[in-house]
Amino acid sequence: MVLGGADLTNAFVGSYSSTGTGTQAITGVGFTPDLVIATHIVNDPNTPGGFSTASMNISAFASPTLRGALSFRDTDAANPTQSSSYQRSDKAVTGLSSGSDTINHEADLSSMDADGFTLNYTTNLGTAGFGYLALKGGKYDVRVETQKTSSGTKSTTGIGFTPTGLLLMGTNDTASTSINTTQAKLSIGGSDGTTEGAV
Repeated sequence: MVLGGADLTNAFVGSYSSTGTGTQAITGVGFTPDLVIATHIVNDPNTPGGFSTASMNISAFASPTLRGALSFRDTDAANPTQSSSYQRSDKAVTGLSSGSDTINHEADLSSMDADGFTLNYTTNLGTAGFGYLALKGGKYDVRVETQKTSSGTKSTTGIGFTPTGLLLMGTNDTASTSINTTQAKLSIGGSDGTTEGAV
């Protein structure tokens, strides 16, 4: 994904570690973001090492009401197989435990700030390292869209502007407060209206 244009005035890539429940201010961005895309595994980013669990968490948030988060995990050499996924339309950050079907951490966006953003952690059972991309300028909308139940086109309205790009991500399941313990899936796709790709 390549971003640009005169409307996009600032971009910053950073990292932080969650510190516990309650509010946590992430600073050092240098501007008030209009959009943040974050990703992490359940590990401190400064402590590299191998794990027997494949896990990833991705989230995006533009305001306290425009946000979404998803995560999945698949534990190696476990009998029975341990696979789970989790997707929320009302959280800015979420993550599953690397060793059990439980929520390891979860937070909502409190505010976008002059030098970063503030998250409010309602659950935080251990250190989680995050990498994030913060953007300033342009127009953004973050929402959950349902899958069409048959072939053909499906319109999404109410965004308020004509998009020039689209980034889609999901766990191939509906957003829910419950953890799906039958699958560990992640789909990502993008389009500029002409060129598109998915994995």
